[in-house]
Formats: sequence, structure tokens, C-alpha cells
Amino acid sequence: MGKVKTLLLCGFGTLALGLNSTANAASVSVTPIFDAEINLSDTTPTIDSTDWTMLSQKLDPPYTPKDSRGFMEFDFSILPDNAQIQSVSFRFQAGILTYDNQNDAEFSLYAYAGDGAISASDASQLSYLALWEQTVGGLGEHTVALDVDAINSAWTLSDYVGLVQIGTDVGHQVGIRTTESAKYFQYTPPTLTINFTVNSTPTVPTPAALPIGILGLAALATRRRKA
Repeated sequence: MGKVKTLLLCGFGTLALGLNSTANAASVSVTPIFDAEINLSDTTPTIDSTDWTMLSQKLDPPYTPKDSRGFMEFDFSILPDNAQIQSVSFRFQAGILTYDNQNDAEFSLYAYAGDGAISASDASQLSYLALWEQTVGGLGEHTVALDVDAINSAWTLSDYVGLVQIGTDVGHQVGIRTTESAKYFQYTPPTLTINFTVNSTPTVPTPAALPIGILGLAALATRRRKA
């Protein structure tokens, strides 16, 4: 039972009302409103939102510099206004690795407050670290837990929560299947599963004894007039 609220009825007695505040747990899964890839090392970086993978790879000299990133945004407006996010997982399909059978390809994810519109500048928004140097052990489907504080920080600022996928180890590449590929093949699109709670607001029922108290006051007033 939650807090107990006591009402005093004009000296006739007290009525205790139990106010129960409960947290209802729920879960929802969302896919991106867009996902894309861009190489920020190009002279004129160009967004590719039609490819079947988002590739993250970092190359430094003496190799030809490359900073390929994937980025995507999710619409969190589906959540209730008073939702409290408890955990977030990211499910994805690895379609490309540095070597298809390697077990040490890595990538990281940063969350940012988006605006629901695709832009090259989105890929530079490394605002909140949500996943650091995640090793991908092979091709296929994977699920990883994201940092809740990072997701909440972005969600506090916007209903559109973005993720930027970057390469964190020189040469390692990870290609994540996109929503575009899911249209034509049985691939899993990038998916966030959000577990949250909603605190229900307790209501105070109209106490049945209240009319009795009012009648008692009226009776007392009547007796006093007769005295």
C-alpha cells in the first residue's frame, strides 16, 4: 500500500483512504524512421540511404583515410509522457565484417537528440555514448544492451532518438543490415526494444461514509435549534 491519507470529518471521526501507486511495466519495439551510411572522409560526404548495409570503418594513414559511419533515428513519441525507461536493447543483423568468419570486429554507438529529418550532420553527433567497442562474433543476428542514461539524455531533448555507428578499431568494419534490406529479404532491421514503467496516478474514491457525516452535522444543527 502507498501513502495513507486521512480525512477529518468535523470531529465525528476519521476515515483512512489507502492511495496505491503502482508501476506498470511495458515493452515496445521500434525500427528506424530512416537509416543511412556516410563517409565523412570524402571531399563531399554523401548520404547513402538505399544500401542494404550501414558500414562503419575507420582507416588512418598510410591507408586512404576513411571514416564510414551508419546513423539512424527512432521515433520515441510512442512512449507515454510519464514513461520511465528501464532498459534498451539494440537488435541488428551483421551482414558485413572485416572477414566473414572473424570474431573481433568492433563498433560503437552514440545517441543523440534528432529531429526526424535525415542530414549529413547527424553522423557527427556523438553526444552520448550508448555502446563502446562492441565485438561482433560473426555474421547474423545479435542483440546488445545500450546505456540507459545515454538514451534518456537524448530522449529528454527530443522524441527522435538517433544512433551513430562508428568504427573504433582501425581497419575493422561492421556492416549492419538496413530497413531497406529488410524490404526485400528476411533480414532483421535495426530494432530498439524499450522496456519502461508507467506510474499510475491513484484516485481518491468518494467515501460512502461522507454523506453520513453530513447528515450527522444536519441533525446536530436541528437539535441545537430545538434547545
